[in-house]
Amino acid sequence: MFKIENTPRQDGKVAVVTGANSGLGKETTKVLAAKGAYVIMGCRNLAKGESAMAEILKEQPGASIEVLELN
Repeated sequence: MFKIENTPRQDGKVAVVTGANSGLGKETTKVLAAKGAYVIMGCRNLAKGESAMAEILKEQPGASIEVLELN
């Protein structure tokens, strides 16, 4: 069974997560950012992506996250 606490550190790694402004993509972004990865959030709607990023950064102020608009 998957447990977040069993996820290894991701320091020095870059992760690209598509559909990252909601649902599973957003949750994946949260975990990867919490574990130290630099996360690029690929989103179709830039405003929603930036809103999701702001929400994640409130929970994890030191996270390294960038939003990239995809079409």
